[in-house]
Amino acid sequence: MTFTRWLYIAGSVFVTGMFIGSLLPAGAIAEELSIFDELAGETQSLSGAGLLVFILLNNVTAFMMAFLVAPLLLLLPLASLFLNGAVITLVSRLVLEDQSIGFLMAGLLPHGVIEIPAYILAMAASLSFGFAVLRGLFRPAYRPQVLPEFKTNLRRLGIALTLLVPAALIESFITPLFIGWFG
Repeated sequence: MTFTRWLYIAGSVFVTGMFIGSLLPAGAIAEELSIFDELAGETQSLSGAGLLVFILLNNVTAFMMAFLVAPLLLLLPLASLFLNGAVITLVSRLVLEDQSIGFLMAGLLPHGVIEIPAYILAMAASLSFGFAVLRGLFRPAYRPQVLPEFKTNLRRLGIALTLLVPAALIESFITPLFIGWFG
């Protein structure tokens, strides 16, 4: 399967999660979202550089875990794509109950235009690698392709991880300024 198809699959699962998130009642996961309140409390005390390191480490860890665990039936990347899509929609709906659309866009767009494509790229690489491992496991003729697929998808993951640096810089230093203008 071509990598373009993996990108379409990853994007489709993410958008499906967003769609399902739009159908759920806004308060459906309010209790579950309390973890974000705790996280916000922890990150509130961080300076720009501390916040940058926190965001970068958190995202790098998520990308790497999805890639490394992908051979287990592709569950982690698929679940991550779906749940992140749903959470973005649900959180956006909750934010819009108290804030303007400008506030929401200021909080999402500056870094999201880089981070979301990087995320979809990383999850597509994870799916592609996981599928290659599973295919090699069940069809011995495909086993010689696993290592080249690993190397190719590791490079794609590297591109996604590289994109996290400007996204984290923007999220740490520019997004708070934009939010301040609307908040």
